[in-house]
Amino acid sequence: MPPLIAWLDTGDATRPRALSARARISYWVARAVARGPRVILASSAVLTFVAALGVARFRARDLESDFSRLRRRDTWTAGEGY
Repeated sequence: MPPLIAWLDTGDATRPRALSARARISYWVARAVARGPRVILASSAVLTFVAALGVARFRARDLESDFSRLRRRDTWTAGEGY
């Protein structure tokens, strides 16, 4: 079917129009990185530090390892176990 559609649809009215360089999001990201690489580097370092703090606060007991407790409380009356 796609070859038939491509063969029948040869008009310029339905052809997608190319976006200008300023309309693309990659243009704006590249421009921000080029204008302020130190700001990008500093914000990345801060976010990495905050993420490391979050990982340091994680405890093994916060993770459930008993798979029988991983269901909803009402599973046998109204959930998938019912």
